[in-house]
Amino acid sequence: MLIEKVRTDLYQATKARELPRVRAWRMLISSLEYLEKRGSQVTTEDEMAAVKLEIKKRKEAIEAFGQVGEHLPVADLERQFSILQQADVRAYRRPHLQREPGFRADAVPHPEGPVVVIAGESKSAG
Repeated sequence: MLIEKVRTDLYQATKARELPRVRAWRMLISSLEYLEKRGSQVTTEDEMAAVKLEIKKRKEAIEAFGQVGEHLPVADLERQFSILQQADVRAYRRPHLQREPGFRADAVPHPEGPVVVIAGESKSAG
């Protein structure tokens, strides 16, 4: 589950004293625990919605603080926003993808469609 990976990342961020990362992961864990306590089965879509909601909360807070001229909280919120946006949720949900040669979660899709790799050759499947 996503929450276990986020807890591991929280532990590492706490040890490294990365406060914005700690704050972002704590809030995300809180949202994910709330989903679990609802009593229904938590799906990948539910987890993705929780991540998107946390991102939206940070964005709205940044805008609100910016409008009133508070710059100190904005810098911290912007770092949290960036951390949540860069969270590799695909790797959290499907760890087997990390072991595939050449896998990169930040890879941009090929402009000609899916690419098929056959014995070291790359051919477009589109």
